[in-house]
Amino acid sequence: MKVLMLSANLDLPEANLTAALPELGANVTLVVEQNSPYQDVLRGFTGRVLHHTFPSRFNLGSIRWLRSLCKKEKVDIVHCFSNRALSNAVLAAIGTRIKIVAYRGTVGHVSRLDPSSWFAYLNPKVSKIVCVSEAVKKYLAGKGVDDGRLVRIYKGHDPKWYDGIMALPVEKFAIPEGSFTVCCTANMRYVKGVDVLIESMRFIPPESNVHLLLVGDVRDSAVHTTRQSSSMRERIHFTGFRHDAVAIMKGTDAFCMPSRYREGLPKSVLEAMACSLPVVATNVGGLPEVVQNNKNGFIVNPDDPAALAAAICKLSADRALAKRLGETGRRILSERFSFDATLSQTFSLYRELLASQ
Repeated sequence: MKVLMLSANLDLPEANLTAALPELGANVTLVVEQNSPYQDVLRGFTGRVLHHTFPSRFNLGSIRWLRSLCKKEKVDIVHCFSNRALSNAVLAAIGTRIKIVAYRGTVGHVSRLDPSSWFAYLNPKVSKIVCVSEAVKKYLAGKGVDDGRLVRIYKGHDPKWYDGIMALPVEKFAIPEGSFTVCCTANMRYVKGVDVLIESMRFIPPESNVHLLLVGDVRDSAVHTTRQSSSMRERIHFTGFRHDAVAIMKGTDAFCMPSRYREGLPKSVLEAMACSLPVVATNVGGLPEVVQNNKNGFIVNPDDPAALAAAICKLSADRALAKRLGETGRRILSERFSFDATLSQTFSLYRELLASQ
């Protein structure tokens, strides 16, 4: 079984999946960008690592390079983790028996009226689409993708990956000791609803001593505008993009994902669960699949700052409850969203594809 894995910037589960597949018998070659993170996870990896950047979704040089590589390596399966890699792989595999596996991690932006979709998820050359959640699978089925091509495999995490990371004290971000700090890690675009989380501070009594710690790039002007107009703005803190987001998260008391729509299965929520944090999330996409109301956090409706505030207040008023929900979340992660399950299900998918040739 020869597998070519195409990524752009590895995330931690992808890096561990690449490293572990050879242990099950797969002959793996990984294609990744030169400066991709998590390449240190590949130490001891028995396969090959090649560096290549896909400059666009349709690049003649990349298509020729991929086609030559597949022929030379006698590749059976190409597993694509980025849209650019997928479109180039579809064209490179024309006229071959190569099986293409696509990864889909979000809801939205697939349309039968969009020509680019026919060079990706709607293309019949794509044998299987790995959906990161049931929500993503349902969305693609609604776009006319045959259910037999869809398989839900959660992108699992191992809590032990994060156990050696030391918590970064929130005092480093001018948050007073003893505060109840709610973390949100996100690329802050409109869809993430971070402005709604900031607005929720209006409904939180000052005596609750709640602070928000917002980690990531701000790409939605409403985030700063809402903060500036808030009477609680001194309790709303930004870190900008950080490579140590998990260390920051570990120093906080709860995690919030206030998304409006399009969520597949945010890795930051799984990281929060690995860190034993209770999670407040919206009833959007795959979030209700991972956050169980009153078990490891609370689910509220999107665009409802008062509901977000009520959930946060429950946690801040009862820290024993917050701790209990966080510990349950770590157990749920180990049981339902484990990396071992991801590895086993991915390898089984490969075997199924080869058996159908």
